[in-house]
Amino acid sequence: MKRFHSLMNARPILMGSMLSGVITVLGDLGSQKIEKMGTEEPGIVNKAPQQINIDQIEENHTMNPFARSASMFLWGYAISFPLMFWYKRLDIWFPIAKNDSRLFEFKQVMSKLLTHQVCVPIALNIGFFTYVQSLDHYLHPHTQQSNETLLEKVKAKLNQDLLTTMIRSAQLWCPANLINFYVVPLPYRILFANMVGAIWIMYLSYVAHLKVGHDEKVAEIELL
Repeated sequence: MKRFHSLMNARPILMGSMLSGVITVLGDLGSQKIEKMGTEEPGIVNKAPQQINIDQIEENHTMNPFARSASMFLWGYAISFPLMFWYKRLDIWFPIAKNDSRLFEFKQVMSKLLTHQVCVPIALNIGFFTYVQSLDHYLHPHTQQSNETLLEKVKAKLNQDLLTTMIRSAQLWCPANLINFYVVPLPYRILFANMVGAIWIMYLSYVAHLKVGHDEKVAEIELL
């Protein structure tokens, strides 16, 4: 732990970005494992397995597993930079001093949480869906429908899955971010967010890698 602390202090950007990429890959590998388990034992991922078309699940996930993991690493690596900057800006906008009252501290934390929840989840979820759809569009042109543009594909994906994703995102990230802002020191907030993110990415990656137009019942599978 001391070694990790010293590395975080010496190279916070490099360590934070590499850690973010690795944890994102681990979360996605968990998602791929759940997908594989679902094709072998469908009853463990849904309360009504007889309503799930397992062949549809396999057909809906089209990306090569290695390429998918590599793309997840790049995503986790890239988003760590703006997130580190964002956490620092939140501390500047809503500062808390050691001699502040508990009530004032709580108000500042809640202000951080509200600002974060309004600005970040919608941007990250839209960005992630767009990223995955872009990769699929350009790396797997054979899966495209005739005359389908990338913009049309992204819009269809967002219309189909964004609302449900935002609801589930709030259910996980509101309490997680409250802990992050209220308890976790600034240098470790990106680490805590990534640890929670490993759980979240299992669900998000599963949904993002479903083809546009997938069976609605497939998206209802509970991963968390």
